[in-house]
Formats: sequence, structure tokens, C-alpha cells
Amino acid sequence: MQKSLPSTSSGGQNETHDPGAGVARPDPACLVPVCDRLTPFSNNAPVKAVVTQIVPKVSGEVIEVNAVNGERVQAGAVLARVDPQPYEIARDRAQADLQTALQQIGAGSAQVAAAQARLARATTDLKNTQLQTARVFEMERKGLAAAEIALSGAKADLERAQASLGRRRRTTRLRLCSTFIPGAS
Repeated sequence: MQKSLPSTSSGGQNETHDPGAGVARPDPACLVPVCDRLTPFSNNAPVKAVVTQIVPKVSGEVIEVNAVNGERVQAGAVLARVDPQPYEIARDRAQADLQTALQQIGAGSAQVAAAQARLARATTDLKNTQLQTARVFEMERKGLAAAEIALSGAKADLERAQASLGRRRRTTRLRLCSTFIPGAS
């Protein structure tokens, strides 16, 4: 039989290594602490009982113990009670924070709704202004067309008046001339 050589694994535990087998096995001297945690150990007599570690889901001050040392208990039985006051305070604080957050969301939603209403009103005002402006421009265009027509009519009247004035002047000159010049008529 070949001699086993001690070696160190990545976990830092001592192991023996059998070069022929190619399999690493734990050193039997290291099993005692591991076994001690799982089953009780006594130098006086062998004990055949399994000790189960109890790990709480929460930490806190134990205010009530419902089991006696060495007593058999059923699965799911309540063994101890932890003071609920710190957890109730934390729960109440979390609920208050939740309500504050919900109110802020509600306020934010109300602000968004108000902004949407302002946007809708501004859009409606813009459309109304555009329609009124178009109507005013149309009226101005019509008024300008009417003014242009009136201006054209006034120009035509002016030209007729000027032509009439010119004719009257000539007629008046001719009459004056015929009045002062004998035999001019």
C-alpha cells in the first residue's frame, strides 16, 4: 500500500491524497468538528440523537420561549416569539412612505392632467385665433377689393370731371371770345 500524502485544498482543509486512486478524501481528523456540529458528542457514552440548529427568519429580542430544553417539538411549532414592536414600527413607517409616494404620484398625475388641459386650451385658442385672423384677412381683402373698386370709380369720376372741366373751359373761352370779338361766332 502506498503512503498517503497530506495536501491542502482550495477550502483550506487538510486532505489525504492517494496518488493511485486519483480521488481526494478528507482527513479523518477533520471530521470530528464537522460531526460535533451535527450530532452531540460525549466521552462518557455514545449519543444517538440528531441536533437541529434553529435559525430565525428575523432578528430581535426574544420575549417568549415556548419550548423547554430537551423537549420534543412538532414540525412547524412556534418555539419562541420575537418582540414585534420594531417590525410594527418599520411596517407603519413603510406604509406612511407608501401613502406619501402615492400622494406624490397623484399630485404628479394631477399636474400632468392640468398641463394637458392647458395644452388643449392653448391649442383651441390657437385654432380660434387662426380662424379669426383668416376671417379678418378675408374681410380686409374684400374691403381692399371694395376700396380698390371705389378708388377705380373715383379715378374714373376724376377723369370724367377733368374732361368735363376741360370741355367747359373751352366752351367758356369760346363764348367769352365770341362775346368780346365781334363776328367770332
